[in-house]
Amino acid sequence: MVNIVGLWGTFQDGQKFAREKNFDGRMIYLSLGSVLCNDEWDNAVEHLKAWKDVMRPDDLMLVGMDGHTAKNEDQKKKLWGSYHKRDDLLKPFFENGYDGMNRSIGAQIFNNENFEYHAELEDEPTTRHRNWITARKDIWCEATNSMIKAGQEFDWFDAHRYGPKEVKGMCSQVGLEVVKVWQAKGSHFCMYRRPPTYALELTR
Repeated sequence: MVNIVGLWGTFQDGQKFAREKNFDGRMIYLSLGSVLCNDEWDNAVEHLKAWKDVMRPDDLMLVGMDGHTAKNEDQKKKLWGSYHKRDDLLKPFFENGYDGMNRSIGAQIFNNENFEYHAELEDEPTTRHRNWITARKDIWCEATNSMIKAGQEFDWFDAHRYGPKEVKGMCSQVGLEVVKVWQAKGSHFCMYRRPPTYALELTR
């Protein structure tokens, strides 16, 4: 029998749930996108460690990771196109983020008139898709009782890309071992499987 549990919450909520529940049999944790390892190196290692700490000896984890690299021009074009090919989709995505930030501070500060959106692909030390906004002018923020200066940058989100060698290195730092890697033909997306014994399978 397979039981599936879905939680609405943070990763920390999921880890707390896993620690407190005494499930019979093996737990299989699925992270099928690139979220778990998609961060600066030290942060990604901490994410892995947090999950390893709640896994039991028979549990498994299947982790996805995008292995495209900005050093390869074809892969770089594919990476860029996956986010920026459709401005009609990207624009409302960021405007929705502005709305969320404005609600949190109780003021209409974050908008296209006050801020300019930027994005770039970096290839050192690893492939990083950086997205950030820059203040077009000085803006007073009542919520923080401070001035946002013209030119001040706010990182929106970073997407980091690592290949199998790097993901194996992350895992070894927290006592996990990659035991298998899968990769669809013509794809650079990897899946990694890890048991807490501690082995990990990387799929690509």
